Amino acid sequence: MKKSTPAPSAVPLWRQQLHYRLKEGALIAFGALCLYLIMALLTYDQSDPGWSHTSSNAAQVQNAAGLAGAFCADILFMILGYFAYIFPLLLAIKAWQVFRHRHEPWQWSGWLFSWRLIGLVFLILAGAALAHIHFHFSAGFPGSAGGVLGEVLGEQGVRDVSAYVLTQLDARQLPEGAKADPVAGQKTFATLCVACHGPEGKGMPILGAPDLTHPNAFIYGSSFAQLQQTIRDGRQGQMPAQQVLQGNDRVHILAAYVYSLSRQEQPAEKE
Repeated sequence: MKKSTPAPSAVPLWRQQLHYRLKEGALIAFGALCLYLIMALLTYDQSDPGWSHTSSNAAQVQNAAGLAGAFCADILFMILGYFAYIFPLLLAIKAWQVFRHRHEPWQWSGWLFSWRLIGLVFLILAGAALAHIHFHFSAGFPGSAGGVLGEVLGEQGVRDVSAYVLTQLDARQLPEGAKADPVAGQKTFATLCVACHGPEGKGMPILGAPDLTHPNAFIYGSSFAQLQQTIRDGRQGQMPAQQVLQGNDRVHILAAYVYSLSRQEQPAEKE
């Protein structure tokens, strides 16, 4: 004779009601905070008092979120730049998730929370660096397009490319204190310059791209500083200004690599 298994005890009504009330409160909190951050970021005014600067116009705050919103927006833009808008987006997504699963019991998983937190950290680091590299920031904001965080991470890429270019020419010509990685610079060169200059920097005359392996091919100078200026500012519409697209550090690295290409030993010409 089979033993009858006891039926699982039903969740008390008071606990169900508590879960519903907590989810309703979380939905309201996430939604309100999302709207508040969007309002603070969109109405940011550099004349308002902030964490990165002082202002004599503290009595008349232009930010629609008030003085607290002005400080909050200034901190986020200073640290993350344009990527500060990720926080209202994440809050909106979280509010939608709470609303979608409002009838499901709330469950806590420390392991899952830890992995999500790690993923958020990597998302912020990568997003800030990419924003600094790919976007030009307006003068009305406190920092670069990726903020202080993106500037630190993104600028290293420019130094690496410049170092790679220099070592291709002659490793001994790399200026002391360049602090760049030629290997990383080669990857950036392959991404940005190979379409015109070729995988080995031999150039494509039909496009007006010179052979970077010859020092005499550099019309505007082949020194490290001159190469950085050429990459950063562009030349007569033939080459895009990479400072806006890539940032100063990646320009530095790319210049190092191009410089190194022209310092390679050339094969002896046949008589």
